Amino acid sequence: MTFSKDRIVTIFSTILSRNIKPFNIVDTHVIFKRTYIGQENRVFRFLFGYLFFYLYILGYLILKRPQKILYFESISAIPALIYKFFFRQTEVFAHYHEYTTKDEYLNGMLIERFSHDLEKRQYNKFKWISHTNYDRLQLFKNDCNLDCESILKIMPNYPLLEWIDIKEVGKNSTLDTFRFVYVGPLNEEDTYINEVCDYIGSHNDFSLEIISNRVPVTFIERIKTKQYHNITILGEIENAKLPDVLTSNKIGLILYKCKTLNQIHAQPNKFFEYLRAGLDIWYPKEMIGCKEFTSFVSPKIIPIDFNNIEQSVIGYKPELVYPPRSFSKFSTEYAVAELIKQLNN
Repeated sequence: MTFSKDRIVTIFSTILSRNIKPFNIVDTHVIFKRTYIGQENRVFRFLFGYLFFYLYILGYLILKRPQKILYFESISAIPALIYKFFFRQTEVFAHYHEYTTKDEYLNGMLIERFSHDLEKRQYNKFKWISHTNYDRLQLFKNDCNLDCESILKIMPNYPLLEWIDIKEVGKNSTLDTFRFVYVGPLNEEDTYINEVCDYIGSHNDFSLEIISNRVPVTFIERIKTKQYHNITILGEIENAKLPDVLTSNKIGLILYKCKTLNQIHAQPNKFFEYLRAGLDIWYPKEMIGCKEFTSFVSPKIIPIDFNNIEQSVIGYKPELVYPPRSFSKFSTEYAVAELIKQLNN
């Protein structure tokens, strides 16, 4: 699904680092604008980060007079809702990539709390409100006492349709071995990355490739100190190149410690990227959101006690199945079809 040819889409986003790789969408009518908010001082970050971001967007909206606005997360709501107050015919769409509890809003950033208060007063005037899966949507619905069922939608985290057409087998995908890959943040407090590295590092015939755009120095030093030579940190990789890296491995890892309801009920985008690449998947046993996909036939999707990995995987053996089974419905195009249709109308 694509936007109509007469539609021009402008995307506003914040960035934490000026060194972030440029993002381009070829052959589209998409304009991408970014605002740097990486100031360490909280006052400067608010005044010259978020405040500038909101004023910049609001000015653009007033100048261009869009008919439809889609924003992501509560933190982005303020300019959209101010604009709708003055231009009441505007259709507002909201998508939440994460679930935030009432306590998390209360104890989080003041600007986000204020923004969410504005949202709750106007939700019944929205055209669309979506979360990534059913459980998160229901939690959100109950928190906000919403009764507008017709605008509540589910829009999952699926990879692009082109991921189905992985024509070349990766360099090592024919090996029936324990080749692991992990894509995501390297937060040693909130993920089982250290536990996994200790497990893999103690098996010389295992290997692990780590793909992350944020690698703490402490983690690098830990890997060096423990001399885990079978663990490779690849850093950041462009999304278009990710399938080739994934298919050179056999087991994809989900490592959240599930300290929050958001993580407990998560179905991460990397989960479906692993699935579409034909990988087996190990996910934390605490992650309720992934349990519906549990499977002991290839691709094997199994819950793991990452505090006791050896016991969890007794009898497990990775299996090579290529090409991977077709999971065509797990595509971005499938997930956003209804949203694009409404935006095009």
